[in-house]
Amino acid sequence: SNFLSLVRDDARWTWDGPVAGTRFNVTGGYTRDLTTGIADYGTAFTDLRVYRQPLKRVISATRAVAQTSFGEDAQRFYIGGPLRLRVPERRLISGLQTLSLQQELRVPRVRGLVLAIPSPWMLPTISGALFTDVAWTRDGSAREQYAVGGFGAYLGGGPYPAIRWNWIWESRDL
Repeated sequence: SNFLSLVRDDARWTWDGPVAGTRFNVTGGYTRDLTTGIADYGTAFTDLRVYRQPLKRVISATRAVAQTSFGEDAQRFYIGGPLRLRVPERRLISGLQTLSLQQELRVPRVRGLVLAIPSPWMLPTISGALFTDVAWTRDGSAREQYAVGGFGAYLGGGPYPAIRWNWIWESRDL
């Protein structure tokens, strides 16, 4: 396999995570079966993340991910799970070409809470979020689509591991 990646990250981070800037990754590659040549395929992947602060302490996080695979033994991509389409099923929709868009507004709810016993310890920020995720897949002439919207509450982020609860509404009608 031969892969080439271009990565750029100029996002500005705080203790709550990224608050401004852009993160960008473009990767392309080709896998060659040297024995028979029937398992050859190419893959292209793009991930763009944009962070803005439209209001004080409100973060707008946008993510777009596109991927495609081609060749005799093209790679199938699956969308689902907590990172790409906030649903419990990890393989909800699939195809040889996929596109997913995510938009989230993050609002800190409790920040700077300190426990004094047994010694002072600042708890991670407790935040709320409104979000929508949309995904499309294509495999030849077959197409699938899925959308999720909802709100969430989470503890942590930045240097802390995030614990998150989401309440979602799902739809195949776009």
